[in-house]
Amino acid sequence: MSFIRREKSRLPYSVFKPHATEITFLKSIFENRPPTAFFQYPPYVKYERKCDRIRKYNKDEVESLFMSFKILDNTHIYNAVVNSCKFAGFALIEGQTNDMFNLQWTGYVLPPDIKDLNKYQKTNHFPGSTQLGRKDLLWRNMNRLRIKFP
Repeated sequence: MSFIRREKSRLPYSVFKPHATEITFLKSIFENRPPTAFFQYPPYVKYERKCDRIRKYNKDEVESLFMSFKILDNTHIYNAVVNSCKFAGFALIEGQTNDMFNLQWTGYVLPPDIKDLNKYQKTNHFPGSTQLGRKDLLWRNMNRLRIKFP
């Protein structure tokens, strides 16, 4: 239970809420392409996005499909991330060594981390994204570009 120890009883309530009983997918517009997970607006917004490509499945219908996400220890637990994933039917899994996830929420990643992911696993960053995501590094890159191409 490294996850619970890490936050020292400061876990947001959303971590303990049950996840949804439905999983929603968006059918691809391309032939022979798998659908993607679809994140609907939360109920308190009182607005549902409509599209003829949205497919909702009950967890019993897709028993073999286990949608899960994990939050790595080097990352803060954001309520918005946890709520969105749980509302979409994803289950939170614990443990840094558990590789049975579909979505990984983490800090910046290195190329070997991406290389080890399976094709169905996604992460919230890509290697080198610090060069765009941090203001100081973005400024340095823009300045270098301006000097090279005046």
